[in-house]
Amino acid sequence: MIRRGVRDSPLKWLFLVAVFVHAIPLLIVEYVPSVDLPNHVLAAAVAINSDGFYPVGPLAFDWVLSPYILFTALMVVLLPIFGAIWATKIVLLAYVIGLPLSVLAYLRAFNRNNWPLAFMVFPFVYSYHFEYGFIQYCLGIPLVFLTLSVCKNVMDRIDSRASVLLAAGLAMAVYLSHWVNFLAFLVGFVCLIVPLRKRHDLDTMPMPRGRERVSVLMKGLAIITPPLVLFAIYLSQVWSRSQGRDLIKADLHYRSIVWQLLEPMRTLMSSSSLVLDILQIVVLVTLTLWAFLGRKTESCVRRGLLPFSISMIVLVMLVPGQSFLGSWGHNSRFVIFAYVALISCIALPKTGWRSVAPLIMSLLVVTSTVFRAGYYQKTDLIAKDYLSALQTVVGKGKNVYNFLVEVPNPRLAGLPVLLHTVAYYHVDSGGYSPFLFDHQPHVSGLYTSRLLKNS
Repeated sequence: MIRRGVRDSPLKWLFLVAVFVHAIPLLIVEYVPSVDLPNHVLAAAVAINSDGFYPVGPLAFDWVLSPYILFTALMVVLLPIFGAIWATKIVLLAYVIGLPLSVLAYLRAFNRNNWPLAFMVFPFVYSYHFEYGFIQYCLGIPLVFLTLSVCKNVMDRIDSRASVLLAAGLAMAVYLSHWVNFLAFLVGFVCLIVPLRKRHDLDTMPMPRGRERVSVLMKGLAIITPPLVLFAIYLSQVWSRSQGRDLIKADLHYRSIVWQLLEPMRTLMSSSSLVLDILQIVVLVTLTLWAFLGRKTESCVRRGLLPFSISMIVLVMLVPGQSFLGSWGHNSRFVIFAYVALISCIALPKTGWRSVAPLIMSLLVVTSTVFRAGYYQKTDLIAKDYLSALQTVVGKGKNVYNFLVEVPNPRLAGLPVLLHTVAYYHVDSGGYSPFLFDHQPHVSGLYTSRLLKNS
């Protein structure tokens, strides 16, 4: 009789090939088309050497441990070593490759036989959020799934001090990436711990029930307390500022019920190709429904997967779609967590879906890569021409506040993903971009800076 692991071996290789094929568009260009990404790169450059940029006032290292600084902190380390282009690529590759691998780890932690469902996450990688440059949030998504998988293993083991420290470190990294990621992790962590304290789980443990409860509680507190305390301090700092209070009060509103329901669909939309977006959505919905038909999900409540998914769906419905702590559809950012937790409830059969769906998703990965590679090459050429014009016309180290007027480039008008490309000019030549989030210190996180009044 052939073991399941041996039979799945070709699928494992297919999955790894799909992971690296999906990353090809990042490797063939210098400037990845992502709206806010250049500003995040420039933020790290300013943090390294503010003297080389004009006109920047004194940097106040405010809210140093706010939940937005992971990308900036990584770039502060990588920029001096690899330069802006490759430092950015390294971090983006960590996300693009890390997301499917982290979902694989998550699925294997809860049900090893379900791992082929990891193929279903590929359409979420180059999402609307990635295209718009919400890189802090994107970078933290793989960390959420990886941390939850490590926490699951920690709770299943009696002696796991090293694993607890690892989980605590990953939880802190999740917090430093984005508040959405931390909230998703917090909910998933609670859903994970609560079932482990029920009678039918404790009966299988070698330790007495009371001691096991204490062990689970102590592990949980060790993992979650440090980032939770920092998050509470951060929120108190935001609320203590009049700007922060006004921001929260103004953003706690909804445009409409219809918008609230439609907003999450943007997760799977990118600027590469509308046809490709529609194709991905149709394939994803079809294969998901097929996976659920006639499948058993009796253990998903006990493992905390279904409560986690339902909680994320509730947040999709409740968090204001257009605003709240920075705007731009925060409710849609919970969709991927809801979806992955939901498909984790499925008990896949030995044949059928398991044999066909991974092949279909692999073909979709190849198709999307071809489309996206062409689109990335197109935008890369325009970005290079534009930056070359800036170097020639503007010169080195000058403020380019009205750059779209001073150095017009008609081709930029039709490509909003290149709106903030000017930031790359400043990374190389000094000066300062007017789009570096000075009006949103809660977003820049690592520091707040101010443009001179006469700039």
